[in-house]
Amino acid sequence: MRREWMDAHLPTWLLGIIDWFPYRLVEQCWAEDCPVASRRNLLHTPRQLHRCEGTPMAIELTDPGWLYANGIDPRSSPEPVVPVSRAS
Repeated sequence: MRREWMDAHLPTWLLGIIDWFPYRLVEQCWAEDCPVASRRNLLHTPRQLHRCEGTPMAIELTDPGWLYANGIDPRSSPEPVVPVSRAS
């Protein structure tokens, strides 16, 4: 509830400042080939953080996640919906 209020009432630059602290101090790096041993964003130099932010993330989309990303609700059909091709 608090986050929705902040998104609706605060300017985007202020939200960026608010979100920066937990991202930089607490979060783990999601880059595929992050060379930092512990993968903590806090231990990245600014140059390495910029490099990691520009590389693909080390996550995979599941079939339901891929369908959600393309605007299809996989629970909308009684039959299981499976993507035919992901080349879009």
